[in-house]
Amino acid sequence: MLRIGGSPIKVAFQVPRRAMRRAVHRRRSLRILREAYRLQKPAFLAHHPGGELWLLWRWQQPNPPSLAQTQSLMWELYLRFLQTCAT
Repeated sequence: MLRIGGSPIKVAFQVPRRAMRRAVHRRRSLRILREAYRLQKPAFLAHHPGGELWLLWRWQQPNPPSLAQTQSLMWELYLRFLQTCAT
């Protein structure tokens, strides 16, 4: 199936039950991860080297993240990924 106009970056988010037992906290963490990505997406697309990219963001900590913490971690990991791809 050919999709026209889709984003070159495909994203998935995961918060495992082992890391966070309560469903309320898992859902909150997923919302924060999605919101952090939504805010970072224009910058990711601006720095994207081309082609299709699949990202899996997985939160392993027992406490829900803050939005500011998540945004900084996402950006740091994305830049590290770009550096790895460049070499």
